[in-house]
Amino acid sequence: MHLLALLAWTLACPQGEETLLLRGGRVLVGDGREIEEGSVLVSGGKIRAVGKDVEAPPGARVIEMRGKTVTPGLIDAGSAIGGQRNEDGSEVTPDVRILDSVEPDGRELRRARQSGVTCLFVGPGNRNVIGGLGSVIKTSGKTRAELAVRENASLKAAMGSGPSAGNFPPRGTQATFFARRPTTRMGVVWEFRNAFFDARRAGSGTLASALAGKLQVRISASRATDIEEALRLAEEFKLSIILDEAQEGWKVAALIAARKVPVLLRPTLAPTVSGDGAEPRLDSFSFLAKAGVRVALLAAVDGDPESLLTGAALAVKHGCSRSDALRAVTLGPAEILGVADRVGSLEPGKDADLVVFSGDPLDATSRIEFVFVGGRRVGGGAP
Repeated sequence: MHLLALLAWTLACPQGEETLLLRGGRVLVGDGREIEEGSVLVSGGKIRAVGKDVEAPPGARVIEMRGKTVTPGLIDAGSAIGGQRNEDGSEVTPDVRILDSVEPDGRELRRARQSGVTCLFVGPGNRNVIGGLGSVIKTSGKTRAELAVRENASLKAAMGSGPSAGNFPPRGTQATFFARRPTTRMGVVWEFRNAFFDARRAGSGTLASALAGKLQVRISASRATDIEEALRLAEEFKLSIILDEAQEGWKVAALIAARKVPVLLRPTLAPTVSGDGAEPRLDSFSFLAKAGVRVALLAAVDGDPESLLTGAALAVKHGCSRSDALRAVTLGPAEILGVADRVGSLEPGKDADLVVFSGDPLDATSRIEFVFVGGRRVGGGAP
């Protein structure tokens, strides 16, 4: 570290914070760059330097990383935590916040940390047409406010059969809570359009913020027809959207690319019908990327953070490069979720969220040895 850089580092670091130098490992920056025998300097919860010739400042604790791999913290861009994920009292609940149900020291967050996940998107499920507000959070923090990276990251909506599942028309049957609309796919679309028509007239509220382009809408859709419907609705109401799940996105890849809509893909572990009857492809990630779609990966199994790297490894098996696969679970989702200024890659000034693997992160035999969130060890053995 040069003298001027050392002076700048000294001025930037809060007093009393431990300084760590992870030295001599294989550093995967997250944007495609690899540094053999590289080092990462951490202090004050931030990354201060990354490179081959990073010197340890006075008082720094040096951790030898030879033979190990250092990566950015993994990002689970669609986590199923928070208990009951939909408020069933209405089909449209835009003001519900899933963050209000997150337990800071809950089992789900502990499991995520153990799996190398340092940041995740937590949002409502697919039971409602419009389920509410999702948040990007860290996996370690004492309070919800401390967890939050982007509190109101997007408004969650769903196409397909999910919002109508279990509902039925009341004619000829005894009415229950589930004798309600929507009961069909076309009913789901009608509910979505009606909600935004009402918001347009009202001119205020959460849906009005989405209409004004101030709030992104994240639409879950698995079948190609549902994806097309989501794109049509986005065009009709001039909404900024993200597609998630998207198992049949490969069927309409050119359309998605033309609309410049990012995709958070739920990869498949086997070439069978899944996800609302969709027909996935094992090479969907590579197919979408080659078509020009900005795409990142969700966990292969909803609610299982350990399957995040499994999906990335399968993407490599089916045509993706290893660097692109790692990017798809680090910097890629950070960019789509709008938090790449803080997380997703190992760059000076970003949060010190990183994972140390015993070997290559996409190798099934590699172990997670250390996990750091904000420069604090939250998983693995004591360094």
